Amino acid sequence: MLSIDVEEENSGGRAMESLGQRKGTCRIWCRTVVGVRIEYRIPARGLIGLQRVHELDRGTGLMSHVFDDYAPVRRLRVSVSVAMAC
Repeated sequence: MLSIDVEEENSGGRAMESLGQRKGTCRIWCRTVVGVRIEYRIPARGLIGLQRVHELDRGTGLMSHVFDDYAPVRRLRVSVSVAMAC
């Protein structure tokens, strides 16, 4: 679970789009005294390199994350045939 506290004028747009590309889904969007709190459910691999979000919200955001749970791995059923000609 990823929580981002940001000023309201910087809450939408590029930062939310970037988190969506990282397979994040927005769970909660609520107003606070300081601005807006947005909570995402995002896989751990989506957190790698996430410092870029601070560039997108103009450095006004506060970000924290907590491990939520394990999710089942989606396996692709792809097979490959290998043949050798002698």
